Amino acid sequence: MSRTMLMFAVVAFLILPAQANGQACFGIPQGSTSALALGFGFPSHAKTYSIGGLTEVGAGGYLSASYGLTSPDFAGLRSATKYGVQAGYELRGVNESASLCPSIGWAYEKWDGINTVQIPIGLAIGKTFSVGEGTDVTLTPSLNPHLLWARASYLDESNSESFFALNAGAALGIGAFFVNGSIAKVFEKGIDAVFSLGLGVRM
Repeated sequence: MSRTMLMFAVVAFLILPAQANGQACFGIPQGSTSALALGFGFPSHAKTYSIGGLTEVGAGGYLSASYGLTSPDFAGLRSATKYGVQAGYELRGVNESASLCPSIGWAYEKWDGINTVQIPIGLAIGKTFSVGEGTDVTLTPSLNPHLLWARASYLDESNSESFFALNAGAALGIGAFFVNGSIAKVFEKGIDAVFSLGLGVRM
């Protein structure tokens, strides 16, 4: 498989389905043990629709699972389906002013004969701020630099490569609900940044 095809697969697969992690380091307002979220991504020449769920595992650990569909803007091209899981752990007591979480994920996409696997490993940081006294409105900025390993296969050909990537965003929480906006960037020539929007509920 050519490197060009691998990079195309990475672009189409850059936005994982909305991560519903319950820690501020992953961009979701703190104060819940589970969450559900819908996501809408806008990669070049395509649109992504996704759903994700999260649950707390033990003290400080979180596990999320997600499903997404990427629909190309070009007529005649099939949609891509994608599945992802992510595990994170908040390093409590390390930094009282912010939330720090090492994380690892796994995602698989199938699109028109191309099978893509991605594994992101990173350290995310975020913080939830109250917006005004006596209100339940919050703002949660977050940053997640990570190493992204990707492998794409087509017929009997395959190729793999590692990239440095960055996710950054902010979520506005109103009670149990939140909306967020984010940008995902793989630092490689020919791969554009991808913007996404999300809507979720904490439980």
